[in-house]
Amino acid sequence: MSNRFFRLAAFGCVVVSFLLTAIAFAQDANQDAERKARRERREKEAADRQQALFQGPPPPGTASIVGRSFIYSVNRGFGNTMAMLGAADNSQLSAEIGFTPEQEKELRGVRDELRWQMLTKAPKYADRFKKMAAGEDPQKIQQDIENELKEITAKVEKVATPEQKKKSQTVVFQGMGGLNSPLINVDAMSALDLSDEQKEKAQKTMDAMEKERLALLSDGLKLFEKAVQLGGPKMSDEDRKMLEKEREALEARVFASGQKLGDQLRGLLTDEQKEKEKILLANRPKFLPRLPKQMRGDTAEEYRPGSDSWRPGQGNPNEEKDRKKNRRVFPKEEQDETSEDETT
Repeated sequence: MSNRFFRLAAFGCVVVSFLLTAIAFAQDANQDAERKARRERREKEAADRQQALFQGPPPPGTASIVGRSFIYSVNRGFGNTMAMLGAADNSQLSAEIGFTPEQEKELRGVRDELRWQMLTKAPKYADRFKKMAAGEDPQKIQQDIENELKEITAKVEKVATPEQKKKSQTVVFQGMGGLNSPLINVDAMSALDLSDEQKEKAQKTMDAMEKERLALLSDGLKLFEKAVQLGGPKMSDEDRKMLEKEREALEARVFASGQKLGDQLRGLLTDEQKEKEKILLANRPKFLPRLPKQMRGDTAEEYRPGSDSWRPGQGNPNEEKDRKKNRRVFPKEEQDETSEDETT
């Protein structure tokens, strides 16, 4: 998983991206031929699985239930579980968290078990989704999915030490993009070493914006449902362009809401914690996907200072070099004349 988690959650990074990337209807104008081929292959595989499970498009409401299940679980820390589980297949992520080869092997065992469960349980859930129109309770399905995700967390946390879980939270916080992330939650904020009082206040701050955030989530899920019903990966170019415009408009609202919440959350932090957020974001691991452009500012590339990078107060590390570079060098003839004048 690893990068897949950060791509889908936009941990990578906004609710809309989390939802819409799953069916990959957003076109990347800069894709090269190889990336485009991979995307088309994944779209075909997703369409084939969908066809096999539902014999056509998923019933209305399916995408919303799955989306809410994952997003609500991420708010309770499942994002951290996904990151740790992803280390089973990502050596860079594993090294960042500090897993040993023995732990990686255990995580792969958990991963393989989960894959088998998904294969066996997917048809049962598909059947339940089909029965929603006949009275199957959508909330019960959602709760069952969330309970399944809790079981995954319990298995993964048996493998990780408290220190490794803390490190994973830090990577998740960096992958999300810090406090301005539309998916920020108290669990991810733990990377900033919050006190219990700060955690309580942060949760109250998020609860105060819950209505706004849920409205945006609802709009994103509606757009996702619309995309699925239009054919998902197989939708027409005309529908794709139409949905892309709607997605961009919704993204702008989502990022604005994330900025507003982030500003409020910073008001709860100490100066040291605010500085820590800046340091963590300036030193995001290179294996993490780039943040969305709305969270990068106007710079084309993210600044990633090294351990020997210049910092304020250090002076100009190239001062001597610049002095020599700017020193006037006489032409050889003028140097000779000057030397003769000095000797006479």
